[in-house]
Amino acid sequence: MAQTAMPAEQAAALRLAYAEPRLVRQRGIPWRRHALRTDNVDSRFLAAAIHHYVRHPDHRAAIGSHAEHQRLLAELPARPGGGRWSA
Repeated sequence: MAQTAMPAEQAAALRLAYAEPRLVRQRGIPWRRHALRTDNVDSRFLAAAIHHYVRHPDHRAAIGSHAEHQRLLAELPARPGGGRWSA
């Protein structure tokens, strides 16, 4: 899937597509429907984390816990250019 450039005012957002929108539940930080703020997280880390949870749905229940965050940081591939993701 090709990505298109977002306008500057939307550069800190990630557009989301839901296969089954009726299953989406909102918890935690408020967000606009179909968009999530990304200006406070490395976009490459976010993409890697989303990819991980798509491949490992059994890990999703632990999202938000300190233990899961540490496990995810240890399990994700190295950052582009080398090195590990930081907390």
